[in-house]
Amino acid sequence: FHAEVAGNENFDYTDDSGYSRNCYLSHSLAEAQDLRYCYRVLKDQDCQFNVFSFNCELCVDVTYGFQCFDCLYAVDCRNIQNCAFVYDCRNCSDCLFCYNLRNKQYCFVNQQHTKEAFEAKRAEWNLQSRSKYEQAKTFFRQMMLTQAYHRAVHVDQSEKSIGTYIDKSKGCKNCFYTSDSEDSANCIRNDHLKDNLDTVSNFITEMSYYSSMAQDKCYMIRFCYNVIECRFLDYCGYCFQCEECFGCCGLVKKTYCIFNKQYSEDEYKQKKEEIIAHMKQTEEWGKFFPGYFAPNPYDESWSSLYFPLNQQEQESLGFRHAPKVERKPPNALPISQIPDVYESGDFEGKVFWDESAERPFQIQKADIAFAQKVEAPLPYTYYFRRLQENFSWMPFTGKLRTTKCAKSGKEIQTSWPSEYDRRILCEEEYLKVIT
Repeated sequence: FHAEVAGNENFDYTDDSGYSRNCYLSHSLAEAQDLRYCYRVLKDQDCQFNVFSFNCELCVDVTYGFQCFDCLYAVDCRNIQNCAFVYDCRNCSDCLFCYNLRNKQYCFVNQQHTKEAFEAKRAEWNLQSRSKYEQAKTFFRQMMLTQAYHRAVHVDQSEKSIGTYIDKSKGCKNCFYTSDSEDSANCIRNDHLKDNLDTVSNFITEMSYYSSMAQDKCYMIRFCYNVIECRFLDYCGYCFQCEECFGCCGLVKKTYCIFNKQYSEDEYKQKKEEIIAHMKQTEEWGKFFPGYFAPNPYDESWSSLYFPLNQQEQESLGFRHAPKVERKPPNALPISQIPDVYESGDFEGKVFWDESAERPFQIQKADIAFAQKVEAPLPYTYYFRRLQENFSWMPFTGKLRTTKCAKSGKEIQTSWPSEYDRRILCEEEYLKVIT
């Protein structure tokens, strides 16, 4: 979509989004505004570095958050405000380094404090300081390993569903990041599905198989990529409002086309059967497009966020690898040149170099204004690296593994890595902890 088509306004360097405004360098947004460096958010407002967040405002580094307000670094939280470095908290406010809490205020490391004592503790952690913010992240990671308890899987308001991060669904098997769906299997990052199998990033789609980004009322889509409001398509890409097409690309409102050539209905059906018969002989039928069909190299896509592959694995699947190029501008400054606590100064025209990501980035006036408003550090990494770090709190390998509940010893399925095994609970034991 062009920004205008999807109902967006003032939308720089942003994609896969709709009905949003004043957003910058963000991806997969809907009904959002005033966002910078966010991924996969709905109805967020005035936020930075959020991942899978919904109806959040004035937040930084919120991952899988719902209705969060004025929060820094929150993971799997709902209805919280003025909190920082919290995990799995509900209906809480003014909490720092807390986990598994419900309906609490003025807590520090899960200990109740008076308002004055809590504010004194929070003042010790000056989170406007970059060094203190990084120290807090280290503290948080240790808290997650040794103190917090973790649900084995996140399946909410759903029935007969297996996977994790499933919401308001039924009959979904081996599904991840899926909501408002039914009777689907092996699906990742989908919404409003019915009878889908082996799909990625489908939306409002029924009867789709082995397809990616079939969106907006698609029906009976097989082996397709990025098709919108289409029906009865096979091996098509970038098509809009098409029906009964095979092997087509970039068509709009077309019917009975093969390889972008128009046929009569009878010619189309005969030709299609001949091609399928040939593909079965060559063992191509039933497979998705090979890796070399991808429009860009693997390491210049979002694939690594969900499916990290080394170069050998990329090559075995046919993906292209971007040639090594020098990305460091000659005038790039080290991150150490960014003030630990911003007080004044102009960064216009300055470029900083993220050594870990091997990418340059800039700090803009809007970043400074936002950091001051929420009392957070200035951005100090290449944005995608920070989004990757936040997304890692929603662990995903494409399948669940078997372990045992840390309290009952019951065998459970989970996506959490084995290093968390002593803190992972089955649903029954988890409910005892948080109630």
